[in-house]
Amino acid sequence: MEIDIHNIIIRPRSRKLNRSSQASDTLELEVHPKANKPQIKRALKVLFNAEVERIGTAVIKGKAYRMGKRKDRKKAFVTLKPGSDRGAMDWSSMVAPSVQEPEAGE
Repeated sequence: MEIDIHNIIIRPRSRKLNRSSQASDTLELEVHPKANKPQIKRALKVLFNAEVERIGTAVIKGKAYRMGKRKDRKKAFVTLKPGSDRGAMDWSSMVAPSVQEPEAGE
């Protein structure tokens, strides 16, 4: 089953405790649970024109509750190549546009 390239990257994740990643070219992204490393690399290249050096992935198990559990999530830790433009990876361009409410005059 092939995943649509626009559905591979779900949202950026920020690591609040580890500030050293902001100095380097490492990004943390939430990705589709069935996406593999080559698909993530291709999505970053096509959508954001980013040169990827290394990708690490981790599956985060959902928290169990009495009446069910949260969904499992998958994170990708992406290291960009030295000299690649991180400006192309603008966080606002990665997040889906929010629904805008109509103005009072309309």
